[in-house]
Amino acid sequence: QGRLSSPFTPLGQAAIAGASDAIPHDNLVYVCGSSGISVFDATNVTAPQLLRTVGTPADTCQIRGDRLAALRGGNTFVLALYTLADPQNPQRLGSTPEIPYSFARDLAIADTHAFVATLTFDFFNSDIFRHTGDILSIDLSVPSAPRLDGVLLNTNGTNNDGIGVVGGLDASGGNFNMFSLTQADAQTLLVSSTTVTGGDTQTGTGLVRVLDVGAPGNLGQLRTLSIPGAVHLIGLAIQGNRAFAVASSGGWQDLFNNQNAGLS
Repeated sequence: QGRLSSPFTPLGQAAIAGASDAIPHDNLVYVCGSSGISVFDATNVTAPQLLRTVGTPADTCQIRGDRLAALRGGNTFVLALYTLADPQNPQRLGSTPEIPYSFARDLAIADTHAFVATLTFDFFNSDIFRHTGDILSIDLSVPSAPRLDGVLLNTNGTNNDGIGVVGGLDASGGNFNMFSLTQADAQTLLVSSTTVTGGDTQTGTGLVRVLDVGAPGNLGQLRTLSIPGAVHLIGLAIQGNRAFAVASSGGWQDLFNNQNAGLS
């Protein structure tokens, strides 16, 4: 094994404001962002060409077969579904209504369902007092009307139901951050997560949560795998029969403010 030196070399680029995610598809690249979904022809990688921008703002996109799912988060989130029957001109099929779970972070799409990870924490006077997050299942079987189909933990319900209100903030989902998703097979979803909860940001262990998604409307946790030395497990990727994890050895900065933000 040799040492790699500067392994990435830019081949070409195209400016686009508000971009947040990009996903390749044959010789095209779909860029999701504040303007919608921008379709680039990357046949000439040194000079990608913008073909058009379609749809509504999105933070994260995933492709499955000839469908593209686009997720827009915030205090509520919306998942929109597009057909790629004409890959250069995606057409919107339908979208969910506003779903009242806070801060959708990641998206995985299967044949009949999409899965969404949410993550947030609440603080007062810069002091974090609560961690929340969950995994939600979205039924895509009627493409014109995707709908919420199941929630893994749901300890605090939605963020508009009066359950889990502290300091005027209505929590949603469960009591643990959920960072990212990757599907191991048709029945199994892996989630990067943590045992950190409540207001102690630095005490906990990064986890892989292994979920049964065989019945997507009835999500279940099969087991967890602790990652030594990790406080938050942040990212997961699968290649063959191995999963690769990225983790933080510290939790969220506490106090958390403009001068002291992010993971410690």
